[in-house]
Amino acid sequence: FSRIVTKAKKEHWSELATGALMGKVALELVGTPYVAGTLDRDSAHERCSVDLTGLDCVTFFETTLAFARMLKKGGDKPVDLLREVTNTRYRGGRLDGYASRLHYTSDWLYDNEQKGVVKVLSDLPGAEPFKQKVSFMSAHPASYKALTAHPELVAKLKAQEAAITSRQMQYIPLAKIAAIEPLLKTGDIVGVCTNLAGLDIVHTGIVFCDDKGV
Repeated sequence: FSRIVTKAKKEHWSELATGALMGKVALELVGTPYVAGTLDRDSAHERCSVDLTGLDCVTFFETTLAFARMLKKGGDKPVDLLREVTNTRYRGGRLDGYASRLHYTSDWLYDNEQKGVVKVLSDLPGAEPFKQKVSFMSAHPASYKALTAHPELVAKLKAQEAAITSRQMQYIPLAKIAAIEPLLKTGDIVGVCTNLAGLDIVHTGIVFCDDKGV
């Protein structure tokens, strides 16, 4: 954390656009081990945490975005990063237990667009309606430590899944991705959609354009 903050101040990263700043932060995280489940170590209590020694695909883009937003605002302390992560990770920016976490990426995108954090690129050429129904967590509660410990949360998650499913979302089919690549910029968040039953997005990342435009 301190190394990235120090470098950001020395090189005046805060003057960059948020997307370009995300690219700078992402490069500093290259080589970080992939570690899943860092948010679910304590099934009894939901706490906002950031572990820069191990990231999965979601915490990678989430942390990169939060770090960039923190630097843009002049933040330079761990508590400043936690504040930004809390705002994006939880529904309405408010931590209120396990069910307040935005577990589905499509829900994360929707909620953070409502908060003015991101803009969903819903008008890309070739986009088609994504009609996947979301139900995986409520259908497989045994796969989640918190739901095993707190079965009363399953009904709440099921209601949230119904709300997610009722929204309209668009996606770009694989055959049309090459055509929209020139429209993407460094820092854009990407979700890989799936047709697996009950799921919406199974992998995430961010776009990085090198100095040759690739």
